Amino acid sequence: MPARGKGLDPIAKKCVGWSVVCFLAGSIMLVAHPLIFDSMDVPAQPGGNAVMAAGQLLVTALQWSLFPTGAALIGASVVIQWFRSNLAVMPKKSQNP
Repeated sequence: MPARGKGLDPIAKKCVGWSVVCFLAGSIMLVAHPLIFDSMDVPAQPGGNAVMAAGQLLVTALQWSLFPTGAALIGASVVIQWFRSNLAVMPKKSQNP
């Protein structure tokens, strides 16, 4: 276990790394979403609008889930780091009186 003030715990590092990935993916989707869907030339067929609607629904659901997931992972890494650093320095109780 890392000592107090000696960097991040490996699990907390993974949480921070994945939260950055979630934030970046959500940001890229937020910027690219209008560009991609406006540039798509959907054929004027009966199924064309359904494909467009399904794609928009999927991208919107991902956008709405990536940012909260990233925020939750940041919070989890803070809690993990706090527990690792504070529980590592607590002395163990001895069984002998």
